[in-house]
Amino acid sequence: MAKQPLSQEARSILQSKVSRRSVLAGAGAVAGAGALASCGFGGGSDSSNAVRWGNWPLYLDVDDSGKKYPTLEAFTKETGIDVKYFEDYNDNDEFFGKVQAQLKLGKDIGYDLVCPTDWMSARWIRLGYTQKFDAANIPNAHHLILSVSSH
Repeated sequence: MAKQPLSQEARSILQSKVSRRSVLAGAGAVAGAGALASCGFGGGSDSSNAVRWGNWPLYLDVDDSGKKYPTLEAFTKETGIDVKYFEDYNDNDEFFGKVQAQLKLGKDIGYDLVCPTDWMSARWIRLGYTQKFDAANIPNAHHLILSVSSH
């Protein structure tokens, strides 16, 4: 698969100078939110700069109404970055089946961030469906695990 140029969102992520981890760290965010928080990126309230995040249901705090996510609201308030949050990752194989054709063609799958489990993440990496991060372009890279070792 030929390397695809980075999207505007990805370029913004790599050019940011602001640490996002501290935004979510005290808000009770789970590992998926920690992944989002550790990525730095510029943006604003413009929806074209929104991060599209597909996650497992019930992995992020929700208010009593069941419609608002306090952690995401705090993140957006602190950073100016909108998050389009989708709780539609119900099963690794099901989700992979939904996006595999686009991944194989190098097309946008509708998400900037997804949260597969470790074995499915390894599968995406093995199949070439991910992009490597250049730690030199990520000011807060010490918050990330940027390599995967095979066993």
